[in-house]
Parts: sequence; structure tokens; C-alpha cells
Amino acid sequence: MKNNHFGKSKAEKVFGGKGFYIALAISIVAVGAATFFAVNRTMDKLHGGDTLEISSQSSVNEWGFPTEDVNQNQSGVPVNTSSSASSQKPASGSTSSSSKSVSSGSTSSQTTSQASSSVSFAMPLSGDVLNAFSNNELVKSKTMGDWRTHDGVDIKAAKSTPVKACADGTVLEIKEDAMWGVMITIDHGGGYTGYYCNLNTTVNVKKGETVKVGTVIGSVGDTAQCEIAEESHLHLGLKKDGKWVDPMAVIKK
Repeated sequence: MKNNHFGKSKAEKVFGGKGFYIALAISIVAVGAATFFAVNRTMDKLHGGDTLEISSQSSVNEWGFPTEDVNQNQSGVPVNTSSSASSQKPASGSTSSSSKSVSSGSTSSQTTSQASSSVSFAMPLSGDVLNAFSNNELVKSKTMGDWRTHDGVDIKAAKSTPVKACADGTVLEIKEDAMWGVMITIDHGGGYTGYYCNLNTTVNVKKGETVKVGTVIGSVGDTAQCEIAEESHLHLGLKKDGKWVDPMAVIKK
């Protein structure tokens, strides 16, 4: 009786014994090669012509708005002027606006200056003018017997007649001058300073006191030695920005 003996197939011959391990090794090498080429291709894309670029416009600030849009395009978004002024040069438009602001500020300052120099004056007492303001011209002094300028006006009034401030102001000084007698100096604002001379030794105000037009500051006396020969009067002097001016030219009659 014959024994049935079948020969091994080709597959059994290949994968049997050592052949199995050789096939496994080939498969591993093939998979590794495929992986290598795939990774290499990806790296070429990253470092080659397909390099990714991050646009600076895509950057955002802490509010989530693009930085450039906030600084340049979003006119409705407030910008800290102190920081922008220190880090950026002003645009031509803003320079023009700034110039207008400076100009308007200067105009406002001039208007304020003009307003402050507009002081309302009134007569310090009722009476006729004995000696007018000489406007730097020499006139004969009845008391001194010489020729000199008369830097004020002499307003005729009886002794002890109340003397009033001819405008609002602040008392700067009260003194007894050797020539002009008891004198009260008042800053009337707007560059005007009033000098009330030949007063009685008793006065009604003190240094630093604020007075209003019409406030009684003293009374007519006979203390001015340089005008003692004249009739009883008030000598009123007035300076504007340090220069003598005619009081009667600014007093409302």
C-alpha cells in the first residue's frame, strides 16, 4: 500500500524555517522606507517653497482687535494721547489742529488781558479841578516857586471831605510822605495804580484791604507840604503800567 505523501507548497517552503524571518525583515525595511520618504517630503514642504509665513497683520492685542486696525483704522477707538504723543510724530492734520488750539489759547489770553485792563473809574469826590495833569510839561508851582511837572490832578474840596476809591482795588500802602503828606496807594487792576495824597492823618482802610469803587478810604487834609499854598484839595495821581496818566481821562464824569 502506497503512502500518500504530498510535497510542500511554495508558500510553505518560503515561510517555513529561515525563509519566514527573511520575509519579515523585508517587510519591516519596506515600511521604514515608506515612512522615511513621507517624513522627508513633509520637511521639504516646511523648508522649501511652501514655507509658512505668519503675517504681521494677524497679530492681535489684548482686546482681540488687530493691532494695526486699532492704531490706524478704528477711528472710534480712543487712543491714549499722552503715549501716542511721546511715541509718534504728529500728522500734518494734527499739527494744523494743534496750531489752531495754540492760536485760540493765545486769543483767549489776549481777550482776558483786555478785559482785565478795562477798569471802571469814578470821581473820588465832587469838586472842580484846581490844577490839571501837565502831561510832562513844566508848570509853575505856587508853593515851591519853581517849574515842575504836575503828575496828577488837584480836585478842590473842603478839609475833612470824604475821599472815595475811584475804582475797585486792593490797598497796597498807607504812609505819610515828606512832600505829599498822608498817601494811600491802591492797585486798581488792569495795570492801574492810584495815589491819593494830601489826606487827613485818620484813614478808613488798612494795607491789604480790598475796596470797591465808592468805598470811603479817608478824608481831605492839609498834609502835602509841596502844595500847602494851594486851596484845600485832594491830589490824585494815577499810573498805567508804571507811567503817569491823566486821571480825568479815564474817570467817568
